[in-house]
Amino acid sequence: MKKRGMILAIVIICAFCFTACGLKERTSNDYMTAQEAISKGEDFTGQIEQIYAEYSTNLNTFYKTCEQKNSSDANLIMAAVKSWDAAKKELGDTITVKTGTSTAEVSDDKIVVMVELQGSEADKNNKPRTAQEKIVFTKKAATEFTTVVHYGLSEKLQQSAGKSLTGFLTLILIAIVMAVGMGLFRLITGKSRKQHETEILLTEKERNEAIDHTIQNIMKKEEALKMKELSRTEEENGKTRICAGVSGKVIKICVTAGQSVKRGDPVIILETMKMEIPQVAPKDGEIEKIMVTVGELCDAGTVLAVSN
Repeated sequence: MKKRGMILAIVIICAFCFTACGLKERTSNDYMTAQEAISKGEDFTGQIEQIYAEYSTNLNTFYKTCEQKNSSDANLIMAAVKSWDAAKKELGDTITVKTGTSTAEVSDDKIVVMVELQGSEADKNNKPRTAQEKIVFTKKAATEFTTVVHYGLSEKLQQSAGKSLTGFLTLILIAIVMAVGMGLFRLITGKSRKQHETEILLTEKERNEAIDHTIQNIMKKEEALKMKELSRTEEENGKTRICAGVSGKVIKICVTAGQSVKRGDPVIILETMKMEIPQVAPKDGEIEKIMVTVGELCDAGTVLAVSN
């Protein structure tokens, strides 16, 4: 009897060991370990937070710059900043990473990192609002970045009810608009031929000229706004110091000491998050001194050149 009991115990222990071994969580694949992915995920979170802080006053300019770049990295950064902006409205002004809570799920072709965040705003239970970031890495490159805010059961039910009511009101509004539109259509189509002939219409040439003029004005305003936002200058003792508008690496020096420049001319080209950001002259003048070299890393506010 004792022997049967011992045999049964040994069988149970062996089965447990085999099961535990089979369920053991993977910690690496052929290009990255889970800990490396978690570290990269938390670093990427910090970079997105820094970019958001720098461009929070004019996100539309930043989004247009990313769209013009039209690369996978630029599109990822733009999506990450949009996701962060939406989450920040719920989490509050201060967002911190909950140390030691990040996890990574490892497979052959990707690693999914989940970073836990805590905001300064409180939920309905007076507890800090939390969120979770999902960052997907493939071959040491981030390919997805999303931020999801956590809600309690009562908040989820309230949101669902709000969405249902909003959808119902939207349908009513659409029905009203359609009714008004049909009435206007009948009124317009009921006009006599004589009334149509007396309407003032722009010729094709005039319409094209008006459209071209409008597009040119919009492009000029956007270009001026972009140069203003991405460059920074300081005035001191009659000298103009051209400073880095963002942190990055100097990849090109476009002018030399003693060279004359006009307002808007590129002086230094910085690279940040694989995007080229020109630092331009704020006014007409002459470059007196170049303060950086190609390959140098600069923080936002670093003096790049001095002009008079």
